Amino acid sequence: MVKNFGNWNTLGNWNTLGDDNTLGNWNTLGNWNTLGNRNTLGDDNTLGNRNTLGNWNTLGNRNTLGNSNTLGNWNTLGNWNTLGNRNTLGNSNTLGNWNTLGDDNTLGDDNMLGNSNTLGDCLKFGKRLQMEGVKVLALMCMSNVDGSGRKIQVIVHTDGILIRAGCFKGSLDEFCSKAKRENKTRYAKVVRAAAEALQQDVIEKGITGGWDEVTEKESEND
Repeated sequence: MVKNFGNWNTLGNWNTLGDDNTLGNWNTLGNWNTLGNRNTLGDDNTLGNRNTLGNWNTLGNRNTLGNSNTLGNWNTLGNWNTLGNRNTLGNSNTLGNWNTLGDDNTLGDDNMLGNSNTLGDCLKFGKRLQMEGVKVLALMCMSNVDGSGRKIQVIVHTDGILIRAGCFKGSLDEFCSKAKRENKTRYAKVVRAAAEALQQDVIEKGITGGWDEVTEKESEND
């Protein structure tokens, strides 16, 4: 039975919601709940731990997911969402901008992350990950390079190296030039060395990120 839940509802633990339900804003879901497919959640909802969401669900903005939740395939999350630790996302999910992912999260294949997302440690991802507008081959997260605790994302992609550090987003050369202008010589030296080492490792190991499979399919279609 399809249900339309309004705002400010509280669902406890071990509830089962079927398919095509609509939850408004500021709802709270406890633990071990199961949501089916094609559900819609609005903004500012809170999900506890170990919940399971099926496929084609849509979550709005500023939602909070706890730990060890499981999301299926083709889900869409908006902006400013927060995911805790040990969450698992299936394939072909889309996350918007300014989302925060905790530690030990796992993304399947063909996921897309927008811009300015914050990634925790030990992120595992499958094939054909897209983030910051590039096709990812390898990803490295660095923090506390200069003692500030600032987190830096080094992304080796199909066309080069991209650096995301706070509000900065640009190539490795652009990042290092900016760091030198600001007298942040440790940033310039350490990040360049690490980024180039990661890129060289990708080349030596023949890491393709699954993008070679796309190229092969395109060639077959031609």
